[in-house]
Amino acid sequence: GDKVYVEKVSSMMNTNNGVQNRYSGVVEPQESWEVKKDGEKVVKEIYVKEGDAVEAGTPLFAYDTQDIQDKIATAKLEMEGINNEISDYYNQIETLKSERAEVSEDDKFQYTTQIQTIQTTIKQAQYNKESKRVEIERLEESLNHAAVSSEISGTVKSISENGYDQYTGEELPFITVLATGDYRVKGTVNEQNIWALSPGTPVLLRS
Repeated sequence: GDKVYVEKVSSMMNTNNGVQNRYSGVVEPQESWEVKKDGEKVVKEIYVKEGDAVEAGTPLFAYDTQDIQDKIATAKLEMEGINNEISDYYNQIETLKSERAEVSEDDKFQYTTQIQTIQTTIKQAQYNKESKRVEIERLEESLNHAAVSSEISGTVKSISENGYDQYTGEELPFITVLATGDYRVKGTVNEQNIWALSPGTPVLLRS
């Protein structure tokens, strides 16, 4: 009751006119989407399994955000400390200016040097403050992307929690989603048979 395919012996033995070429291949969607796991984060929960159908926007997995939240809290405390330092430096400058106005001309130079030194320190503190602000923004952005959702509608093809092929050692995407819709046949040729192919050549597909 199964369908079979019949081939002439002459075709198999290449005794007829022309050559019969065989190519192995696979049927796959026209589009696939691979999710790379952030190596600096820990995956807290995976919401899908292989074979699940997903829509664009469906949550696939989420990172553990506790470490990020701790870093944000620490960075904000450091930012507050920098602001306090800058405020103290400005108060020191005002005090030195008041004292400088009451000393002799010979002593004013020393006060001016101290003021300039503190002004330089303020600039360094302001630079540190800006760097800390950028760090906080980066951490908050990372926190906002703690949950990763599918960008396409399709089927979850594979989930690789260790991230590497156990046989080849090749790095693998964490999750691969195959799009629904159009499909294509992807085959392989080599230098011995590629000459037999040209654009427009009809081919026969067999399961």
